Amino acid sequence: MPQQWLNKFARLLRILIDFEMCLHKRTNQPAPNCPLMIRAIALTLIVCTLFTAAQSWKVVMLHYRNHGVTAGTDIPLVFPHAALLFGFSFMALAALVRIRSYISGRFE
Repeated sequence: MPQQWLNKFARLLRILIDFEMCLHKRTNQPAPNCPLMIRAIALTLIVCTLFTAAQSWKVVMLHYRNHGVTAGTDIPLVFPHAALLFGFSFMALAALVRIRSYISGRFE
């Protein structure tokens, strides 16, 4: 692995460790930007899942209009792609329901 990738991985790992310490408060000295970090990650989760759900909706409609089926079993491709749409939509809904907990930092 090139050195630049190792540096990026180490930086990402440090951010994730800080985030985990913010959520679980396992240390006496929390990360310096704990509330900001939690809000940013919650907002990113919501935006990314909504974007992915919107893209998945386009794919489901594409397969529905074109009557796409799998090659070997003739299963309509609408079903597996609708499952992805369902999953990402409910991930976004769950994050929206818990947004107060993400902002306040209290997970009760």
